[in-house]
Parts: sequence; structure tokens; C-alpha cells
Amino acid sequence: LCMSSSVAGHKRAFGSDTVPGCYEDYEQAELFVLIGSNAAWCHPVSFQRIRAAKAAGAMSGILHFEGAEAIDENLYALEVFYQAGLRSIGPVWSRPTIFAEGVPFRHHHSPDTGPGLTAIGKELIKACNARNIMIDLSHMNEKGFWDVAKISTAPLVATHSNVWNLSQTTRNLTDKQLAQLIQLLQKMYQ
Repeated sequence: LCMSSSVAGHKRAFGSDTVPGCYEDYEQAELFVLIGSNAAWCHPVSFQRIRAAKAAGAMSGILHFEGAEAIDENLYALEVFYQAGLRSIGPVWSRPTIFAEGVPFRHHHSPDTGPGLTAIGKELIKACNARNIMIDLSHMNEKGFWDVAKISTAPLVATHSNVWNLSQTTRNLTDKQLAQLIQLLQKMYQ
């Protein structure tokens, strides 16, 4: 699997800068996937484009970061990755970043494992909201969860968390957190 988001990247990956639909302008950058000898368009930034890719028989996917380590403290890289297709991000992956405290893997332990979002983390959430980048709360500790819920103006998801009352692991969500996610979704769809 080889991904590229610019003419220069295609030239490095494929030995040619003449890939159809590829633009030097980041505003129009497309991602391509090389599978065997077939290259297929893969930059669906909308539901309509996902359906179009599926109808065309092309593989597609949404670019997601599990942990925001690739984003700099000034958030410049966020815009670059957004232009390359980033539409979903988890600010942490089970370890601290400049944005927040992740939850270490601990069993029989509360998700309340330390401080929440940093000042830069709060700016990251606002910048993601401004770009419609989905925030994934999986791997976020409890204080970070509540910080994001307070700041975010968009629906939130926890794509791979479970119920803490069923399995007391730091990554899992308490009933109060689950109720908050439901309440936020209900508010968005009223």
C-alpha cells in the first residue's frame, strides 16, 4: 500500500508525475492507493465521494490519526494533513502528547488518570471543529474527555472504547461519559 498527496510524492512513489487527477496545489490534492499494479483514487472527503468511489470499484477510506504526534504546537501541520484528507483524529494514543494526557493501559482502574487537555490541546480541538475534523475520544483520559466535551461544537465519538462498568479498564467510558455522548448527539440532531 503506497499513499501520496502531491505530484512530488507521486513521482517518488510511481516514478512519474503524470498521474491523472493529481495536482500540485494542496487545495486540490488527491490521494492514490497502489494495490498490486492498479492505482485507484482514494481521497473521499465527503459521503458522496465515498459512494462514488465504491460505485467505481475503488478502495476508499477516511484518513484518521490515532494520536496527534504528527501535529506541531503551532498547528501548521494540521492544515497540511487536512488538505491531504485528514477528517478524524484522536488527540492521544495511551501516552501523553503536547495536547493531552493519554490513558495508560491499566486494568481494574478508573479512567481518571491525570490532567486533561493542555492549552495547545484546547486550540487543537477548536481548529479541528473549524475544519469539521471529527474528534475521537478513544484513549483519552476522563479529564481530557470532559475538556473536549466542554469545548467542542461538534458531535464526538469514541470509536473503540467500551463500557467501564463491564470492564474496568482505563480506556473504557463510565456511564456518565456515555450519557454525555448521547446527550451531545441528541442536541446535534434536534
